[in-house]
Amino acid sequence: MNQFVRRSALALTVIAALLSPTAAKAIPPFARKYHTSCATCHTAFPNLNTFGEAFKRHGYRFPGRKDEDMTKEETVPLGADSYKKVYPKAIWPDQISAGAPLGMVLESFANYNNRPGSAKGISLDDVGHGSDILAGGTFDDTYSFFGELGIDSDAVSLERAAVTIANVFGGDSGVYMRIGRFVPDFFEFNNKTRMVGADAGTMLIGTTVGVGDNGFVLQDPGMRGFELSGFLGSDTGVNAGWVQAEASSPTGQVASPGNRKDFYFHIDHKFIGDGEQAYRLDGTQAQASTSGKEGAATSGGLEDTPWGDTQSLTAGAFYFNGGTVLANPADPTFATVPVRLFDDFRIYGGDLAFIDHQWKLNAAVSKQDHDQPDIAAPLVSREAFTWMIEANYAWHPCLFTALRYENFNQDEHAGDPNPTTDVRRFVPSLTYLARANMKFTLQALIEDRPAEANGYKFNNAILGVVLGF
Repeated sequence: MNQFVRRSALALTVIAALLSPTAAKAIPPFARKYHTSCATCHTAFPNLNTFGEAFKRHGYRFPGRKDEDMTKEETVPLGADSYKKVYPKAIWPDQISAGAPLGMVLESFANYNNRPGSAKGISLDDVGHGSDILAGGTFDDTYSFFGELGIDSDAVSLERAAVTIANVFGGDSGVYMRIGRFVPDFFEFNNKTRMVGADAGTMLIGTTVGVGDNGFVLQDPGMRGFELSGFLGSDTGVNAGWVQAEASSPTGQVASPGNRKDFYFHIDHKFIGDGEQAYRLDGTQAQASTSGKEGAATSGGLEDTPWGDTQSLTAGAFYFNGGTVLANPADPTFATVPVRLFDDFRIYGGDLAFIDHQWKLNAAVSKQDHDQPDIAAPLVSREAFTWMIEANYAWHPCLFTALRYENFNQDEHAGDPNPTTDVRRFVPSLTYLARANMKFTLQALIEDRPAEANGYKFNNAILGVVLGF
């Protein structure tokens, strides 16, 4: 009973603080906390390997209740352990890191622009592009936190802030609650943990392209609310949330989430190759037997593989139900009757992540059904379909190449006031890790926009350097 009271009290305390601020990046404080390399959780930061994914699923803790054993950083006790026996007549004791749980990521990009209809040439506008101040850590064996403050030449913004409560139903229930502003895990990847940064590295699927006047996107800039997650066995993960999603309009209209909250559900399952070593979704290590059946979880190390597994396949599926209020500020009645349209929408899809030693293949698809996303055409529904496939190859632990193809298509209704936003593009990239916390990236964008009738064109190339400390 005392555990339930204690957890409920902290949850209520953080709700007010976190629902108003903004997936997680891995951050230097974790390297300092465990005295380990960034490569423990990453291929090329912030891209996560399979152990890093399990670490994140457990609320930024080592799986298997090993976090206390693995922690090397000194802590400061906040009360005596004996207080636990008399709680709530005494404050529950805790501990915090002896050092500030903060880190910083600095980014710089040089851009060569070749887009038709725009000024061509080299731009250094994004050299010293910006930085992120990152915070993350744990309190005791129950609570952990993650935050991100974005800084650029135009603004400073609190982009993400969330608290995770482990075993929220007590004991070893294995159920986690995340509260705050975060990016739900609809896919095995997201734009916060992609291999390369900058605009050309941004993935279209569920992230950057809205439908009609409704600019809602799944993964960026994040959602405010609650999420429950856990495991069904060792190889199946589930998460479900009740959130207030972000809303914007790509056509100059006014978009807001309204008073109704959205909900989503996601499930994924991992298959481990016969005779291969891999991390299960819950973070335990498993080696398949030669008969094709998985053996017991082991405590030994995996062989050196850049992705964390030697061979595995993870398949996932999700469903999201939401709604956005759309209004036209140019309408004469906008000042008195601003609400013009309520667009109910549903998004569903799935993804695959296949690892085979040096190779990693990601594929994903999503379908959007909108009831009325255009102010100029109420009661007219629209659909959008997005899919992508990406092949990654690790030449060695410091050098990675990738090629991604993406396709976004939305239907057009008669008298559509918006030009088509259909996009087809290739994004090749090269990533070199000069140090565990420093990388250079080179990426290009080869794009076809049917509305421009130019066919596939080389649009830009971006050279970047990213440093974390």
